Amino acid sequence: MKISVITTFYNSGSTIVDTLLSVFSSKFKNVEYILIDSLSTDSSLEIVKKIALTKDNVKIISEKDSGIYDGMNKGIEHATGEIICILNADDFLEEDSLEHVSAIFKANPNLDLFAGSIRMVDEENNRIIELPRTRYSPLKKNSPAIHHPGIFVHRRVYEKIGFFNLKYKISADYEFISRFLDHKLKFIESDKIVTNVRTGGCSDSIRNLIKKNLEHYEIASKYTVSFPSKIILAIKIFKKTTIHFIYLQTSKRSVSGVRKSINELRWFNC
Repeated sequence: MKISVITTFYNSGSTIVDTLLSVFSSKFKNVEYILIDSLSTDSSLEIVKKIALTKDNVKIISEKDSGIYDGMNKGIEHATGEIICILNADDFLEEDSLEHVSAIFKANPNLDLFAGSIRMVDEENNRIIELPRTRYSPLKKNSPAIHHPGIFVHRRVYEKIGFFNLKYKISADYEFISRFLDHKLKFIESDKIVTNVRTGGCSDSIRNLIKKNLEHYEIASKYTVSFPSKIILAIKIFKKTTIHFIYLQTSKRSVSGVRKSINELRWFNC
């Protein structure tokens, strides 16, 4: 069983080395690595070429795209593996993640998606907090807390329900998972830590906060029928994203600040 890992990047020179090495140092070797560069203006592409081109089964594509999800879609189109992993350019895998995921899919031939757990780390890769899937982010349509970096998808899912919807610039991963759940496909959730995620990202800036809320509400409304449910969803989503942003900013991503943010979100049942 082959796993295709896809990393899209733009000016990620300060973080992408850890991302690359986490794939190439994996215990699992039947890996295809597809790297999509959105015409970086820093040293990202040179770093990628220097490290990746010395390895087997690597594809590098460097061209203009219309955003991170467009890059992901390109990667999926080029992927030849049965299992597809989307690995962000500032995140990195656990050493045994690919091996573990491969074993899960082999043991469950009809499995469509594996949802593992993530660990949040700071810019120096110091551990902040682990987020067990079953406690913090079980997959459900009315919760944008999907922790996409911990998700591995069988390629037949993309063939059946489609790729990422480029209408959504920040939350296309949430829309994809909502669509997946709407099709009632088979998935397994696990508290096994598979991916380390650096705090930050395109969703954690103030200019994106309102847009993120609007996207989340539109997506949730699409897959929720009753009007009262939509109102409750709107309140939950606003509280979730606003509290998350405030604590991450005011705490300067400290351990206590992130923990407090997560506890607040659980209190609001988001």
